[in-house]
Amino acid sequence: MLTVLRVAMTSKYLSLWRASRKRRLDSLDKKILDCLYQEVRLSNRRVAAALEITEGTVRSRIARMQKERLVRFTATLDANFVPQRVTGIIGVNVVACDEVDSVSRKLSALSQINFVGKMLGRCDIICTFVV
Repeated sequence: MLTVLRVAMTSKYLSLWRASRKRRLDSLDKKILDCLYQEVRLSNRRVAAALEITEGTVRSRIARMQKERLVRFTATLDANFVPQRVTGIIGVNVVACDEVDSVSRKLSALSQINFVGKMLGRCDIICTFVV
């Protein structure tokens, strides 16, 4: 069975598999993320001081986690402070299932759409929008 697995695994999938094995959070990574979860605007220096490690360690750990796509930092607008804006969610059903990707790309190109996600279940695509 192991031989069959090796033959079936192409180099592309082998590299993805190896990369996924590297994507692990150790206890220090978790402590860094816990500090940032408590206060996302903490500087690397303050996180390092709180954990009694060097600032360079914090910086390199965060950079590695970002590179490996374990974490992503984004800014979110508070809709309560945007006057006269309406936010909504739309569920989209696509008749031809092979067109879901192209419909998703077209929706994401619209300036009013700020999120497009492919779904399983009640709808094929879910979008959020602001007008």
